[in-house]
Amino acid sequence: MNENKKVVFLDLSECCLHVKKFFVRGLLVALLSSVPVGLAAQSSKSLEGVVKDSLSKEVLPYVSVFYKGTTDGVMTNDKGGFKIEVLPHDSLSFSCIGYRDVSYPLSQLRGKYSEILLSPSQYQLHEVVVNPGKERYRRKGNPAVEFVQQIIDHKGLRDPYSRDYYSFQRYRKLMVALNDFDSIAQQKWMYKRFKFLKNYVDTSVISKKPILPLSVMEAVEDNYIRKSPETKRRIIEAYRKDGVDEFVSGDGMDHFFAETFKEVDLYQNDISLFLLRFVSPLSSIGPGFYKYYLNDTVMIDGVKCRDLSFVPMSSESLGFTGHMYVTLDSTYFVKKAVLNIPEKINLNFVDNMTIVQEYERTPDSTRILKRDDIAVEFKLAGKKGGFYARRINLYSNESFSPPDQTVFHEDNPVITRADARVKDKSYWDVNRDVETAGKEDNVRDMLKDMRKVPLYYYSEKLLGIIIEGYIPTSRVNSK
Repeated sequence: MNENKKVVFLDLSECCLHVKKFFVRGLLVALLSSVPVGLAAQSSKSLEGVVKDSLSKEVLPYVSVFYKGTTDGVMTNDKGGFKIEVLPHDSLSFSCIGYRDVSYPLSQLRGKYSEILLSPSQYQLHEVVVNPGKERYRRKGNPAVEFVQQIIDHKGLRDPYSRDYYSFQRYRKLMVALNDFDSIAQQKWMYKRFKFLKNYVDTSVISKKPILPLSVMEAVEDNYIRKSPETKRRIIEAYRKDGVDEFVSGDGMDHFFAETFKEVDLYQNDISLFLLRFVSPLSSIGPGFYKYYLNDTVMIDGVKCRDLSFVPMSSESLGFTGHMYVTLDSTYFVKKAVLNIPEKINLNFVDNMTIVQEYERTPDSTRILKRDDIAVEFKLAGKKGGFYARRINLYSNESFSPPDQTVFHEDNPVITRADARVKDKSYWDVNRDVETAGKEDNVRDMLKDMRKVPLYYYSEKLLGIIIEGYIPTSRVNSK
């Protein structure tokens, strides 16, 4: 009998990860997002069109389309299309993070299907003259290709991992949210039990869509790297996690997101994301894989840089569209990079993604990654709703001096301090990323409010019983 119980317990343990993966998708989608999303019905008098990137001509999903000076508007769909009711206003505006806002008088848009081109925020519209669909692109004699080849040739000279020792502190943050949590969704019958959720709504950095944070994880860790013999050690100094899945062990989900959002190294030949390998724009095969374009100079953190944009030769290839901002000197130093995934590569469950990296350099021009910021919109089923995740890595306290060698004597490559999970608020106020702190930090308060609703409270208890394999009681057996 005991053996049978043990077998059942092990089977439940093996199912734990699967249950956790479907926890948000099952329970919270049922409770929070099992409703159509969209905007109010349009009248027969409407304006229609499509919004595209002015450089790559890729369609831009979830662009805000609104009447200037009002909150009346819609968002483009996943194919960049929009349809908006004609209202008594003078002009229509288009806004998207990473692009320059534009407005058009209604008189220019009436009676036709409009193609709206948004230029990256560093551009003026008249500067964009590239049309990859019709151009005659040549690699030979192309200044942009020669320029990127110089960056590739210099990348090994300034690699911090080529030093004998490299240590740094890293702040990590991962936030998972319910995507597209709009006012129409909140009017459905299920939300009548959760009216307070509107107090916790935030905004996606990708598409400005409303999001409802569900879980947030933060960690502060010290990293030590030795070149020879090659050794890496990571010491977790602080760790906290709040959210709808806090009542179960988070190790499985943490491992899943660690694999999904691996640290991005722009200077490697390929970049691993979503369990796939993408060709880096600085890969040794980059000039044969990408089209490169030299644009005007821009200021990045007070430094004048050349804007180098890129798109894959084939829009269905596992590559990126985006920009690199390179200093105007002989070092060919990449100050900042912005990467997006082309729509046509059709990644499973991935609807939209943006990567932003920022670098600094030491006096000898060794490059130091200071920020690695990835935001992704997932669609788990159908074409409505979905999830949003953002992972931020911030780096500080870099050093190339030999550390205390005892750190490399530890057998485990990852060591968690005994007090890592009990750091107080004052610690996090000093060590967390203030710039990205938003309503996701109210997840704990939201969870308390949700547990006051019997429907959620007992659903959570039921999942806890399934995952843990036993029913907790208030009785304590005396010895």
